[in-house]
Amino acid sequence: ENSQGWILFLTSVIVGVVFLWIAWIFKRGANRIYSESSELNFRINYLEKKSWSICFLVANICNAIAWLYLAYRMTKEEWIYNLDIIIYATVLCVPVIIAIATAMWIKKQKNILNTDFFYILLIVLISLLLSAPLYTQGFYWSHDGVYHFSRNYSTNSGIISKQIPPLIVSNFCKNYGYSWNIFYPPLGTYISGFFSLFTSILDAMKLTIMLSIALSGISMFKLMKKISKNNNMSFITAIIYITAPYFLSDIYCRMAMGEVIAYMFFPLLFYGLYDIFYDSGKESYFLTIGALGIVLSHNISTLMAVVLSFIFVIFNIQKLFMKSTRKNIWTKLIINGSFIILISLFFYGPLLEHKMTTDYTAFVKGASKEAFLDHRIYPSQLIFGKTQPEWAYKLSTNKLNESMSFVL
Repeated sequence: ENSQGWILFLTSVIVGVVFLWIAWIFKRGANRIYSESSELNFRINYLEKKSWSICFLVANICNAIAWLYLAYRMTKEEWIYNLDIIIYATVLCVPVIIAIATAMWIKKQKNILNTDFFYILLIVLISLLLSAPLYTQGFYWSHDGVYHFSRNYSTNSGIISKQIPPLIVSNFCKNYGYSWNIFYPPLGTYISGFFSLFTSILDAMKLTIMLSIALSGISMFKLMKKISKNNNMSFITAIIYITAPYFLSDIYCRMAMGEVIAYMFFPLLFYGLYDIFYDSGKESYFLTIGALGIVLSHNISTLMAVVLSFIFVIFNIQKLFMKSTRKNIWTKLIINGSFIILISLFFYGPLLEHKMTTDYTAFVKGASKEAFLDHRIYPSQLIFGKTQPEWAYKLSTNKLNESMSFVL
C-alpha cells in the first residue's frame, strides 16, 4: 500500500514537471510568423503563449488536486475504491478539456485578429458615436434635406408604379411630373428606398447616413491596410477620414446625400487601382465597384474621381509600358472600364438622350459660370473658415461664401 502511494505521488510529480517543462519550452520558443504586420505577429504570439501558459498552470493544479484526493482517501480509508478512481480520472480529464477549449479559442482569436475584426468593430463604434445627432425624433435642418426626402419618395413611387428604372414621378409639380433621377444619380435613393421597406422614410434616411459613415471608415481602413500593411496606421487614417470636417458638414449642414454616399466608394476605387498597378490584380474588381458607386451617387464627385484617377495613372505611367506589367495592367483596366461603362448606361443613357434632344438651362454653355464664380471659396477658408447665419451671410458685403464651414 505504501509503495502504491509512492507510485501515485511520483507519477503526479512527473506529470507536473512535464507540464512545467512543456510550458517553459513553449514560452521560450521562437515567435511564429502569421502576417506581414510585425504588430499583428506580436499580438498573436503573445496571445498564444499567454493562453497556453494559463492552460498548463490549470493542468498542474488539477493534477495536484487529483493526487491530494487519492492521498486523502488512502490515509482515511486505507484503500482506493472504484469511485475514487473515477473521480481521479475525471479531475485529470479537466485539463484535456481545457486544452481543447484553449486551442479552439486561440484559433478563433487568430481569425479575428487576422481579419481585422477588432479594428473594424472600433470603426463601427466610432461611426455610431458620430451618428449621435440622428438619435432623436424628427430630423435636423439642412440645406438639401427636403430635396433628398423628396427624391426618396419619388423613387419609391416610381418602383411601386412599376417604372424600372424609376426616373419620373408623375404627381409632382401640379401633376406635370418631375424627373429627379434623370439628372441626379440614383444610388442614394435606392439604398434609402430599401431601408424604407422596413421603416419610415425618416428612419430610412438616418440608416443610410449611418451606413455611409461606417462603410466610409471600413473602406479607408482596407485601402490603407493594403498599402501600409499596418493596422494602427490604417485605423488612424480611417478615423481621420470619417471625422473630416468636410464629410461631417456634408452630413449635418448640407445633407448632400450624393457626396455622402460617394465618399465611401473613393477608397474602393483606389484600392482597385493600387491592386492593378502594385499587386497581382486579383482584386481589381474593386475598381469597378468603387467607380460605379461614385458614378451612380454624385456627378461632381465622378468628375473629381476621374481627375484623381488620371493623376494616379500619370504617376505610375511607366508601369503601363513595362514589358513585365503592361499586359496585366492594360487587360485589367480595359475589363473594368468596360464593366463601368456598360453597367452605368442605365443612368447615363437617359441623361445623354435628354441632353441631345431637349433644351435645359443646365446644359446651356456658360449658364452656371456666374454661379460658380459667385460661390467659389478662397484658400484662407480651408484653414480659418467660419459660418454665419443665413440672414447675416446674405447681408455680408465681403465676397467670402460663409454659408458653411470649409475648414479641412
